[in-house]
Amino acid sequence: MSTADSTPPTPGLLACPGGASSPQTATNCTTTGAAENWIGVFNSIQQGSPGVSVVPIRYGRVPILSVTGYTGLPFNPGNFVCKDDANAAYVISNGTTPCPIGESVGIEVGDYSGIGANLHLVDLVPEASVSGAAAQGQVLQFSCTGSSGSGSGTGYVNGGGCNNTGAGEFSLPFQGTGTYTLKNMYVNYTAFTGSVTIALFVNNVQTLNCTATGTQCTDPTSTTITSGQKYSIRLLLTSASISNVNVTIQLQ
Repeated sequence: MSTADSTPPTPGLLACPGGASSPQTATNCTTTGAAENWIGVFNSIQQGSPGVSVVPIRYGRVPILSVTGYTGLPFNPGNFVCKDDANAAYVISNGTTPCPIGESVGIEVGDYSGIGANLHLVDLVPEASVSGAAAQGQVLQFSCTGSSGSGSGTGYVNGGGCNNTGAGEFSLPFQGTGTYTLKNMYVNYTAFTGSVTIALFVNNVQTLNCTATGTQCTDPTSTTITSGQKYSIRLLLTSASISNVNVTIQLQ
């Protein structure tokens, strides 16, 4: 893809379409906010004359920039890397929390000596995370905030408060029929007391689950779900409480 002569690309910045006035071109992203449609990351590999043909990388491992003086979460191996909505063309670390819909850039590999100021080595995986219900081949994210409150019973992780005891069921959005796999459930939370099980229910049957310990728990096994079946993430409390829960599950 060509680049506009007036806006030479900066290696490590997110690339965006050049717009209606510059079709078939890419330029450093300039718009802040969640909706910007980035198409790759500029790199130092140029083909042809400078300013004529520079290929933004969409997949693979590439150094990528955070804004100068970045004070957010550290870029640690395995962390989710998201688009920086406050600073166009840059990225932020989202820690172990998957990015919101449309914000995923990739997975942090690690920073090493000599890579350059504000540069971070990232494996570009734009589909690494999706917030909300379901998208095939994606990582599904579910969360609740605040405390569930102390006691025994069942709560639902469906984007509201952790004290939600109402139904929180999701449906697969795929047309027609088919069977899919849900696997690799990872759960993070800020605190808990008593006995808490975080569980995936498919068609009202408990499947993937793990018991709260420390600040995270996992279930690396898998289960299946058929189109038309509903599923939910539930908090099973026994004289217990839990706060600020984030759950990710892989869907294939």
